Amino acid sequence: MPRQAKGGVSQALGELRRAERALEQQLGSVREVIRSLQAAGGKAVVTKSGAPRKRRQLSAAGREAIARAARRRWAEYRAKNG
Repeated sequence: MPRQAKGGVSQALGELRRAERALEQQLGSVREVIRSLQAAGGKAVVTKSGAPRKRRQLSAAGREAIARAARRRWAEYRAKNG
C-alpha cells in the first residue's frame, strides 16, 4: 500500500476518534439531564442553566372557570352533533 494512502487512513481515523470523543461528551450531558429529571420524579421542568423551573399554581377559581368553559363547549358540541 502506498504511503500517501496509509497517511490518509490514519488521518481519517484520528478525525473519527475526535468526533467520537465529542459525541461521548454530548451523550454524557444528555444522560445528566435525564438523571436530573428522573430524580425530580419526571415532573420538574429544567431551564437552560439546569435549574428547575417553578411550576405555576392554578387557583380553584381558575380551575372552575376552565371546567365551566369545557362543559359549555361540550354542551354546544352535543347540541350540534346530537
